[in-house]
Amino acid sequence: MFLPNLSFFAVSYVNASQMSNVTIVLLYAALLVIVTSIISLRTNDPDPMLAGRNMPWWLIAGSIVGTCVSSIAFLAIPAKGYTFDFNFLLGYTISLAVVIPITFFFFVGFLRQTRDASIYSLLNQRFGKWASVYASIIFIVYSTIKMGVITCLVAQAIHLICGVDIVSVMLLTGAIVVFYTYMSGIEGVIWTDLFQALILIGAGIISVYFICEFIPTTSHSLFDSIKQAPLCLEKTDLLKEEWGGLVIACLFFFAWDGGFFMSNQGIAQRYIVARSDNHAKWGLAIGGLMLPLIIALFFGVGVLLYVFHQGGLLGLEPTISGAENVFAQFIANHFPDGLKGLAIIGILAAAMSTIDTGINSSSTVLICNLYEPYSKATGHRQSLLVMQILRASSAAFGIAGIFAAYLIHLNGESALDFFWKAMGVVSSGVFGLFLLMRISKKAGLKAAIYGVVAGFILAFWMTFTVGLDHPWASPFHYMLTAPMSIALTVIVGLAMSLRPEKIINSDSIASIPSSKTRAQLAQKRKRAKKNIFADSLRPKPFYRLYACIAAIAGMVLYIEAPSIGLVELDLKVLLASIACLLVVALMPFVIRNTYNKRYACFYLTLLGFALPFVGAIALFTHPTD
Repeated sequence: MFLPNLSFFAVSYVNASQMSNVTIVLLYAALLVIVTSIISLRTNDPDPMLAGRNMPWWLIAGSIVGTCVSSIAFLAIPAKGYTFDFNFLLGYTISLAVVIPITFFFFVGFLRQTRDASIYSLLNQRFGKWASVYASIIFIVYSTIKMGVITCLVAQAIHLICGVDIVSVMLLTGAIVVFYTYMSGIEGVIWTDLFQALILIGAGIISVYFICEFIPTTSHSLFDSIKQAPLCLEKTDLLKEEWGGLVIACLFFFAWDGGFFMSNQGIAQRYIVARSDNHAKWGLAIGGLMLPLIIALFFGVGVLLYVFHQGGLLGLEPTISGAENVFAQFIANHFPDGLKGLAIIGILAAAMSTIDTGINSSSTVLICNLYEPYSKATGHRQSLLVMQILRASSAAFGIAGIFAAYLIHLNGESALDFFWKAMGVVSSGVFGLFLLMRISKKAGLKAAIYGVVAGFILAFWMTFTVGLDHPWASPFHYMLTAPMSIALTVIVGLAMSLRPEKIINSDSIASIPSSKTRAQLAQKRKRAKKNIFADSLRPKPFYRLYACIAAIAGMVLYIEAPSIGLVELDLKVLLASIACLLVVALMPFVIRNTYNKRYACFYLTLLGFALPFVGAIALFTHPTD
């Protein structure tokens, strides 16, 4: 028999109870693709990077929440709650209470003055091209690795929950995000971020309710159980005695959140595409108000899981060593099928809302700061090239994120730890430049360069010498690296600005097209999009490639059906599917006019009939289940 030890099909079946989870996840993925495709066709934005600068405040708020809260929140924050890490909760909340008002009053309107869709163009106008190139490259590298980290984390979590292959989850997640980001630009990203934020919040609320059902106590006794928990008492006393740890946490989160809201392209692009300064500010305010509530929600999930374990409901004592996987393990072992699928959607939604922002904002920075300043193309040709580069770079950054996730999965935490240390050293200068630019109107080229170099040297010393047995080793806590290096960048820049120097300043506020101009541009872009969409439906080489791969899989199934348990399979259906796939693969070599509408309709119909048959057969290799 051909391929007698074929193990792939023998182990890759899904039973009936698990199919509810798979169905929910597939429906979510299909809905995401359909919605973003519709947005892509109906959008009125004349520029895919600016969305017509017409987004309302509530959409901006939802998008900010979706971008800020990644799958890390869904999985890592419950671990913080499980260990009663009050320094994390209070430090994050206090820093947001400081960062959001500063950004609201001093940065939103300022960042909206950029002449294009990238805030790093402001650095170019003030300090020269080196500053915008420096910030853009750092942001692209940071975003790519962050996409890899989140993709890897979500793949590991879903593998832990339902046993799906980690690499397969990476590929599927990346492919879906790349598709809708490629299709719809910033407007589609913002809308999907809103939907995914709502799904994430809903998943968190359902999780709290379901965990409480497993704890047979009243709300009053539950609160008493939390207060009297040994670890809670220990961490509360520790917080009272060592308040310096909370101060360090607040400084660290201020540097982190400040850089995120004031100098990160992924968030700042939301301000830029807002309908007005007020819409941008209130979108930030509402989104910033929701973030601590969401963090508290998932922190509470971890606290409830501690009480659940402490109550001996599993015959286990709560242990801190496995805290990072405690929520995923609870989902895997105790969530019923169906609800487990909703939890998986919550994890995927949190991941996708961060990944799509990384892809789109990296493409925007590439075009605005690394391509357009050096391009000689003008007019209509420039617009076409920008659209092509935006699409191609979206696909390229998505693939790079998947590849980064795979490398992180292979190499473990050692390479990742080194990367985060290195990025902390080089990226703190970007936030320092924005603070310097906002605080001082006199700081110019030399002030910026000296400030960045000084901050870099301090961050390098504090990061890579801490813990060494050497008299020159850093005595400071590693969480102080970012705030101290940022502060030094600003201080040195202010000191150097006392000496008069030439300021590079070309204040040019980004133009907002008139309603008539927007309508004309929108009509042209709609026609172009419809032509692109129609062209994508015509027979393509990759359709034939898919058909060949599926036909080979179908042939293997047909030959190996008895040996892998497909005794009840109707082989006639499988043969019909294989025949359709072969016709799809071979037909373009026979038909001359492949642009004929009837031919395209017949071609896609065959493909549509054939692939579900093969897919369903591959999925249900044990039909009796």
